[in-house]
Amino acid sequence: ASRDPANHLLHCARVRRIPAEGIRAALLATAGVIDRKPFGPSVPVHITDFMRHNRSPDASGPIDGERRRSVYIEYRRNGLNHFLTAFDKPLPSTTIGQRHQSNSAAQPLMLLNDPLVHELTQTWANRLADAFDDDAAAIEAAYQAAYGRLPVEAEQNAILTFLQQRPDKRLEAWSDVCLALINNKEFIFLR
Repeated sequence: ASRDPANHLLHCARVRRIPAEGIRAALLATAGVIDRKPFGPSVPVHITDFMRHNRSPDASGPIDGERRRSVYIEYRRNGLNHFLTAFDKPLPSTTIGQRHQSNSAAQPLMLLNDPLVHELTQTWANRLADAFDDDAAAIEAAYQAAYGRLPVEAEQNAILTFLQQRPDKRLEAWSDVCLALINNKEFIFLR
């Protein structure tokens, strides 16, 4: 670091965000519900009441896109997937040589408030609560699923303390933990 402070020689990898489709796939995979089946027909895009207008598609697809990867979600100019758009999926009406990577307030808000995220974190929380009686083991499994690593002691202790404060609402507490793990920068950025 002292010999190459500007990283011209690329002595360390630059932090980069996962593309929109990868973030959505990571959410589905972390929740344990991704459908990896290749090929097949496109899944209609989910249209909310806010998105509906006179040129919207007639049918609205499921909020989770039938749990398929983003490449299988129908992409329409007049019915864009708001989650993918927030994370810079290019518009279908333009060509682009390299994707932009913005950092906007919409992105963390999407991970915090989007109904798809809440549905998937609730599914993930249910799976963890059902599979583990021991919260420490569940925390390790959650970290492995979300980040591909075990939690450090401080992370483990903080989550255990949080869970112990809400013993009567274990499932709700686990849902909050899962939402917090999804909203950590480590979930959407690669180092």
